[in-house]
Amino acid sequence: MNKSLSVVVPCFNEQDSLPHLAAKLDSLSKQLAASCELEYVFVNDGSRDKTAELLAEFDDKRLGASVRVITHETNRGLGAALVSGFDAARGELVAALDCDCTYDPLLIPQMLDAFDDQTDVLTGSEFHPEGRVEGVSWLRLLFSRTMCAMYRWLFWARIHSFSCLLRIYRREVLRDLPIRSRGFLSCTEVLVRALAAGYRIREFPLTLTARRHGQSKIPIVRTILDHLKFMIGLRLSVWFGPKAGKLA
Repeated sequence: MNKSLSVVVPCFNEQDSLPHLAAKLDSLSKQLAASCELEYVFVNDGSRDKTAELLAEFDDKRLGASVRVITHETNRGLGAALVSGFDAARGELVAALDCDCTYDPLLIPQMLDAFDDQTDVLTGSEFHPEGRVEGVSWLRLLFSRTMCAMYRWLFWARIHSFSCLLRIYRREVLRDLPIRSRGFLSCTEVLVRALAAGYRIREFPLTLTARRHGQSKIPIVRTILDHLKFMIGLRLSVWFGPKAGKLA
């Protein structure tokens, strides 16, 4: 065993996705059994369906690794779920994973192989020249590509995707970076903060597929407004100092 890895999985009304995810994670555990001390940290973010009941069946034997479930009594949002999961993670490396498998969990072993001593954050990237998108609506793609292009311009960064949840972090990166957003902006926020702090970020090209189980939880209009507000704060902080525009 040369690595310890915590996989954080936020869950909100995911009763349709969890059986499929469980099969994927069982395969993932088998692939990593010889090389990695593995734990899964599920965060039930105030689900109102059968998510809690299904997570109660996710024990160490079924998934082939240590399993913990953290419960929010009410829905606090993706950012809050990530914070709870990251705080609870015990691994030296911490991965964040979508519950709906739109990014294949079985990419994690390849990402671990690519995570070297010169990397602090390895982020998945569907918009990388070697990445792909399959079956995703044109509206979501237009929104995602436009926002990513704007962040690239703001930071003069060579990163192609800022919104992919599937990432691997060194644990100390997450300890040093606060996440203030409670919505879907949080995925972008943590990457932007890591860039601003000078952490070494690399991309891993992957495929984004359409959700096959359950329904998307992304409120498009609200998320667009959150990104625009965040970008304005970034620009103001560059022009007039951090007190004029906070990373919020």
